[in-house]
Order: sequence, then structure tokens, then C-alpha cells
Amino acid sequence: MRRILSSIVLPFIVLTLPPVFAYGSISYEPSGSCADCHVDIYNSWKGSRHAASLVNPLFRKSLDQIRQGEPGSGGKCLFCHEPSATAPEAPLRAEGTVREGVTCDFCHTVYAARISDQFPRFLNRPGTKRGPLEGAKSTHHEAAYWPLIQDAKLCAGCHELNNPHNVGILTTGSEWRESIYRDEGVQCQNCHFLKPYREVTLLRKKLAADEPPDHGVCGGHVPMFLEEAFRMSGYIVALDDRACVELEIYNDMGGHKLPTGMPTHRMILKTRLFDERGFILGEREVTFARVLADETGAPLDSPEDMFLRATRVLSDNRFAPKEKRKISIAFPLEKERERMFATVSLSYELPSKTNIPATETIGFKNIIIPHNIWQFTTGRLLALFIIIIAALTIYVAFRRAKLM
Repeated sequence: MRRILSSIVLPFIVLTLPPVFAYGSISYEPSGSCADCHVDIYNSWKGSRHAASLVNPLFRKSLDQIRQGEPGSGGKCLFCHEPSATAPEAPLRAEGTVREGVTCDFCHTVYAARISDQFPRFLNRPGTKRGPLEGAKSTHHEAAYWPLIQDAKLCAGCHELNNPHNVGILTTGSEWRESIYRDEGVQCQNCHFLKPYREVTLLRKKLAADEPPDHGVCGGHVPMFLEEAFRMSGYIVALDDRACVELEIYNDMGGHKLPTGMPTHRMILKTRLFDERGFILGEREVTFARVLADETGAPLDSPEDMFLRATRVLSDNRFAPKEKRKISIAFPLEKERERMFATVSLSYELPSKTNIPATETIGFKNIIIPHNIWQFTTGRLLALFIIIIAALTIYVAFRRAKLM
């Protein structure tokens, strides 16, 4: 009797399972299983912040604080920091994927994503590996082309988040949607997945089969990436009692506001003025950041406070995509200076991953502004004005004499 039931029931079960179960693997596989064929991609992913998203000490500290401050709320964090453990298919997870963070198999089995406050935001079918190449084939697993893998929507599923007070904590996705890059079809992946094996910086073109993208996912923690994004120039205007360093800063290639990500990320502009002998005459700093505040208006500086207590955006002076901004930095002078020069630097500041609560400062842009023709004193300006008036007077007198 059991044999008869088995012969009837088992085929029925097999036929009613989702198609993915016919593909062999029906679980999230550990990323190490990908390394046999995709060694370069695996190695770049292994050193990435995606791979460390769950074990990052700063995240663990914030997660513990959030769980203490609002029991039960920490689960939302894991939807992005260890997605294969929180997805509906979590029971299918292989043991080797535990604590792997944003793992290979999770992203490459996504078939739909949504940007909303609803969790989970991703729908997956473990088994078939979905990628950016049409007609891809593999001897180790089923492969399928899926455009979503090259769509910014896939990234925004994690890089866009409001807290319970409906204040945007992560706003990178919406910053990109409000930029010109969305209309131009430039996705997150076109910039943040660099190509290995040749000298490149920011490439805005489709992923190529012969150049697999680097899965290190470069961002604000990579000096080269920041340096390429910004353009900066300036000159000095010197008057009797002060000097002004006039700067133009251009977010040329950032597809979102800079800095972006957590509001704990800041950008620091440091300007120093020197005399002709190299002695410093003054130093100024300007900070660019999005500052969140609690209901009393007090600024918040820790990730856990931002998630639990932020009720408003206190200020936001970050650089929007393609924004050119003029900034004037004034220095008082005790006496007139014949020659001066300035050094200007931009650095990116973010919380340290290991030395909590210290910060990590990444310098990425430095220029020197020398003495030039724009450095006039008041006396020189007055003398130049008198010379111009005298020249015009002589010219007018000459013309009248010639006409007579």
C-alpha cells in the first residue's frame, strides 16, 4: 500500500513544486562555492563591505543599541545586513552562508525588488543564478538573464530607508532618482562595479562579458572614487585687511548627493592661507553633511539614535549631482601682504569600523592656489583705476583734437 501511495503522491509533489526546484540546488549556497569558477569576483566580494555587512563592529554595536532601545526592531536591520537569513526562503539557507552578509547567492537569485517600507523588499527563488548576460550558460547551475541585476532598484532596496518617524535615514536611492542620471539611464552598477584588469575609474557603460565587474563595490571609503567625482579650483583676492580664497567645487560624477549613506558620513573642506615664506596666516574648516535632530531639535550623532529618535532634518548642505557651488573663505590680515598662497583639501569622514567611537578620515582632493594676478591690494586697485581713467581722458582728448 505504501508503495502504491508513494508512486502516486511523490510525482504529484514534484510536479507542483516551483520551477526552481528542478534546477538542482534549492538553497542559498555559500559564496565559497562560487569561487571555483568566479575566483576574481569572489575575491573582490570577500574584501567588500557587503561581505562584512553583518560582522562590522560598528553595525553590531548599533544593532545591540537598537534592540535595547526598541525590542523587536532590530529585525529590520537584518533584512539588508544578512538578507538570506530573513527572506521567506531562509529555511533553505545552506549552513555555509551564515554570517556572510550580502552574499553572492542572495543577489543573484533575486527576481523582484520593491522600494517601500514593507519588508522583505526582495523576492527570491534559490537555484537559478540570475545575471546581466543574455544567453549565459553554466555547467554547474542553471543561468538566466535578468535585467534587474543592472537596475538601480536592486540597490535601492537596501540603500533607502525611513525610520519609524518617517525621517529618511538612508536616502541614496531617492537622491539618484532625483538626478539627471536616472533619465540618462545611468544606474548605480555602472559606476560602483568597476572593471578589473585594466586602468579604469568611473565607467558609464554596460557591463561586458569579457570584463566581469569588480564586486568590491567601491564607494565613499575609496579615495580614487571620491577624487574622480569632484572638480575643484580657486583663486585668491587680497585686500588691505583681509584675503578671500574663492573656490568653485563641482560634483561632476557623483550620481547622488555627496556625502551620501548614513548621516554619520561627512565631508570636510579645509583651507589654509600662508605667506610667501610658508608661515600659516589662518585656517578654516567647512563641513558638508545631513544633520538629523530629535524632537527637541538636538543634533544626533550615532546611527542608533538616528534610527530610533530622529524626527527632522536639521540641515543638509551636501553637494547634489552636477552641482557647482562657489564658496568664499575669508581670512583677516594684520597687514598688507605682497604674496600669499593657499592649500585646499577635501576629506571624507565616516565612523571607524574597528576603533569605535573614533572616525576615519579619508583625504582625496588637494590643490594649491598660488599668488596670481587676482591678488590686488586696495592701493593697487586705486592706482589701476586712476591709470584707466587717465588713459580714457587722453584718448578722448586725442580724438577731439583730431576731429578739429
